[in-house]
Order: sequence, then C-alpha cells, then structure tokens
Amino acid sequence: MLTEKQIDFLKDVEKQSKETGFCYKMVTENIKKELFKYLDFDEKAKKNGIPAVRLSALGVQAVSTTGPVETVETGFEIDENVPIPEKIEGKRRGRAEKYPFGKLSVGQSFWTTDSLQKIKSAVYSKNKKIGSKKFEAHAVGLDDPRGEGVRVYCVSE
Repeated sequence: MLTEKQIDFLKDVEKQSKETGFCYKMVTENIKKELFKYLDFDEKAKKNGIPAVRLSALGVQAVSTTGPVETVETGFEIDENVPIPEKIEGKRRGRAEKYPFGKLSVGQSFWTTDSLQKIKSAVYSKNKKIGSKKFEAHAVGLDDPRGEGVRVYCVSE
C-alpha cells in the first residue's frame, strides 16, 4: 500500500513531467526500491547527473482516484472507487456465445471440430446455467453426416 508521502511524490512527478513527458528529479535508492513499479527512468537522459523520470502506467493509475492503491503478491492490483457498470437489459455483457445452445430444441444437435474435452466443459457449464434444458456431447465418427468431430445434443427442455 502506498503511503501519503509516496503518493505526493508520484503526483509531483506527474505534475512536473506533464509538458515534456519526463522530469529531472532526484530519486534516492530507497525511493527507487519502494516505487520502482510506479516510475520509468531514463538513465541516459540526465541533467546535472539527475536521471529523467516519469510515471509508469501503474504510477498514473496510483495517482488517480480510481486507480490501484495496492499491488498484492499475486500480481493483481486492488482498486478503489471504480464504479460498477449499469446492467444493460436484454443484452449480454462480455463475449458472444460461441456455441448455439440457446437455439437448440429437443432432438436437435450441432457438430463441431473442437475437442471433446472443450465441448464437455462448455456443456457442463451450460447445463448448470440454464437449468431446464439439458445437453450432452459425444464424439462422432465417419458415420456422422458431417464426419469425425463432436456432436452436442439437446436431450431435454
């Protein structure tokens, strides 16, 4: 967690480097150790022996009110004050559905070349989410109208 003094230091770097992108600021070894993730140094660009410094992407986030205030050992950044997006009625958030589970009725199926393991994972997830409709995935051979692959069947509504 950044201290108030460290945040003030980062805000000062941000303010001084706004116009040129970098600023020349005396940075002690202790500050380098504490704030190395939050600063970018250009050791080649020196002015009176002082290296050029600017905020890294993490540093920019740290000085903003919505940015992370802590980076935990797992590599995830803990954020504060990030607003929760409003739900959009009738629209899914995230990526589009890859498989046409919602369009299947009992007795219908679809065929794919994706691995059986991948499809079974998707079927398992869909069976848990939908609740009423149930699906099964089976490996199919050359006797299938589309050839070898995996076929997903809607087995109940």
